[in-house]
Amino acid sequence: MSVSEDIRSLGREGLSVAAIARRLGIRYQYASNVLKADGTLPATRSNTTTAVEVPSRTRIPSKPRLSVEELVEGGFGFSGRWILSHAGDLTLVSCN
Repeated sequence: MSVSEDIRSLGREGLSVAAIARRLGIRYQYASNVLKADGTLPATRSNTTTAVEVPSRTRIPSKPRLSVEELVEGGFGFSGRWILSHAGDLTLVSCN
């Protein structure tokens, strides 16, 4: 069986393009092009649907902000201070 036939067969089994490419050790684009030409994969993403439900992203709790003192205690060194000007440019105020 040729690689293209393997791609078509795996596509009909419902494997994703990425899974097919990984399994066969080929480029994603090659697998995608074969499936598009075969009609197994829609040519555009705008009209595609998926049978797999994507889980909603859970909000990761934010980390506490670290003060300059905490950073210095952790081994970081203060190297300078920057501000955002009224024009939207970063401006170096001081440098150590």
